[in-house]
Amino acid sequence: MLFYKPMDPPNKLINNILNELIIRRKDPTISKSLELKKYKPNKLSEIDISKHECKKYVLYAEINTDINYPIFRGFGFNIYTKEDRFYKEYELNGNRFMYSCKMIKKPKYLMTGHNSKEGQLSDYKFYGILPKKPQFKIYKSDNERIKYVIKCILRNLNIKINISNTIIIPINKELKLLTKEEKRKLINKTYKFLISKIE
Repeated sequence: MLFYKPMDPPNKLINNILNELIIRRKDPTISKSLELKKYKPNKLSEIDISKHECKKYVLYAEINTDINYPIFRGFGFNIYTKEDRFYKEYELNGNRFMYSCKMIKKPKYLMTGHNSKEGQLSDYKFYGILPKKPQFKIYKSDNERIKYVIKCILRNLNIKINISNTIIIPINKELKLLTKEEKRKLINKTYKFLISKIE
């Protein structure tokens, strides 16, 4: 989302985000490895919930991430593996919700946050604050929506940059005329561009 040409974000913004990802992860693209460079101890309290409810709360966390971080939803959560366990930690309106499970088969992810290969997981444990039912936000303009998403991404990455009105240029009307297939191709180009910047 940060690389659509009509938005023309400054290089400083792109570089700050890439630098933060490189500091945090062994493989910032998360295409080959889910390992982190540094582990923070989990200080979140464990939540005791039934298996039936667990699916509902994970779904709420996923939908909230989709709402707050469209396209590049991978900035709205952190995923990693440690020893034989998989961890997924969500940042939801300032609250954190995390689940951990034993890995039978390791999942694979794209930087956008979508699975490229499904894993097999068992023995779920939950931590933090349970996510609430998602609230869909209403934006007055595309410009307002993009600005909100960028602020969420930067806050989650602990990057302090002032997002002024000059940084975000309203989306080109031609983008709205693209078909779903054309939009998918545009997202793939964006992803490849991001990887080439890191490598």
